[in-house]
Amino acid sequence: MTEIRIFSAGAAKGYVEILASRFETETGHTTVRLYGPVGAIAERLRAGEHADIVILSDKALEALAASSHTTPGATPVGHAATCVAVRAGDPPPPFSTAEEVRAAFLAADAIHLPDPAVATSGAHVMGMLRALGVADEVAGRLRIAGNGIVAMTEMGTSSATQPIGCTQATEIALVEGVRLVAPLPEPYALTTLYAAATTPGTADPAAAGRFIALLVNDDTAALRLRMGFSAA
Repeated sequence: MTEIRIFSAGAAKGYVEILASRFETETGHTTVRLYGPVGAIAERLRAGEHADIVILSDKALEALAASSHTTPGATPVGHAATCVAVRAGDPPPPFSTAEEVRAAFLAADAIHLPDPAVATSGAHVMGMLRALGVADEVAGRLRIAGNGIVAMTEMGTSSATQPIGCTQATEIALVEGVRLVAPLPEPYALTTLYAAATTPGTADPAAAGRFIALLVNDDTAALRLRMGFSAA
């Protein structure tokens, strides 16, 4: 049997973990899974680390394919919206207009985000705060975490009076004690398409292909929705 190494964006962690267990049971193969922000995973591949399957944003995979770190023709898995969350017991702020977004972030005494240097949603939120003209005012309230799951976990246990968090819906869905409020509204909405690809050095292309097929099969569509993905 083959060991399949899977490098995945943290946004897909919950979904991949469930399917990896099923894949191992059905095939007898084993998997090793490594998760992180999109930029951090891409850098590990460029530095020479080996993976058989890579699950990242479609744009990141296009760039990696152009440099021959992944194979061309990635398979779309699903879209994940960047959303705002609060602690489970906190009242959700109104969040349907740009002005309501601005007011919500100004009112928060702690703002939890994944690292903007490597995380798609973190970078997007920082750009949004600058566009709203509040980046300098809220800079001291930012709570930056290594990834979205950690950011949401820290927000869920925060002792702040009115914390708020922002990351992918798929990461919010994994954390107990937090509540998804809404996707960011226009003009700040961000929906990221995640996809899966093999690499030129994939040890067992047939096994890797079987796992990717499991990610996108019709019989796993309901699970994708529960984990925060919308249709690819």
